[in-house]
Order: sequence, then structure tokens, then C-alpha cells
Amino acid sequence: GRVQSSDSTEERQEASEAASGGGASTSKHSSNTEPVCDYDQSVTALYEMLESSQWDQARIRCRTHPQEVHTWIVRRDADDKVRWKLLPIHAAVIFQAPLAVVEDMLKE
Repeated sequence: GRVQSSDSTEERQEASEAASGGGASTSKHSSNTEPVCDYDQSVTALYEMLESSQWDQARIRCRTHPQEVHTWIVRRDADDKVRWKLLPIHAAVIFQAPLAVVEDMLKE
């Protein structure tokens, strides 16, 4: 039979918890299959580039790894409650990325 990895189960559970947590309201179209990564454990390379203002690299990363544009970054507190959850497009705005970076994200 087919063996399901515990990772994919954990990812779905994390996505579900993240979608229902945090200060933001959740929408009915939130899906348990949306990609989510933990800021403190496995943040995406795209997010790291945005956080460190590596704009040209971030633009390239959007094109070479479009799935990262759609990956939610979640940060939890010590009680495992969601502190914040955002997409790279949100990070681009927060870190004041140039318009070209935002435009490249919207293409993906």
C-alpha cells in the first residue's frame, strides 16, 4: 500500500491551524493545502531575500521558484499560538520593496 509521509500530514495540520489563528480574519475559501512554512524553522529563500532587501535576487527567485510567492510564512509564540502569518507580497510591502519586486510577485 501507499505510505503517507508524516510531513505532509503535519503541513496540512499546520496550514489549517495557521488559517484559523492569528489576528487576521479567516475566509471560507482558505484551504488546508496552501503551502505554509515556519519563520523560525524553515523560512523560504524568497522571504529571506525580502527581509534583507536583496531586491534583484528576490525578483529572480519569484520567477525560478513561483511556489514561494504563494507560501505563507507563520511565526508562533512559545505557546504555539500564531503571532503573525503573511505572504511574501505582504513582506514586500512591509520591507518597502521596489515596485518591480511587487509586480513580479503579482505575475506569479
